[in-house]
Amino acid sequence: MQTDETLSPELIAELNSFTDSFLSDSDNTLDKKTIELIAAAVSICVNCSPCTDFHINEAKKQGATSEEVNKVFKIVMAVSAGKNKVFSRSLKSKI
Repeated sequence: MQTDETLSPELIAELNSFTDSFLSDSDNTLDKKTIELIAAAVSICVNCSPCTDFHINEAKKQGATSEEVNKVFKIVMAVSAGKNKVFSRSLKSKI
């Protein structure tokens, strides 16, 4: 996680603890690679380039292949396209 020097060290520690608690695999629900691929997808959706880079690199460290990362990109594009299609329909009713 990149830090902003305007944030207090205490706040940064709290944020890191919060995110680490969700990105860990301590409950064995999802493996670490899957967690990082999901985090990369969400990072793309919220337009956080440093987050995307971080989570893709972490996923690769966990064994994610280029094909798996590309699949994540394709899923994000498909979901985004679907969102835009639905939004366009709602606008059409206002014309």
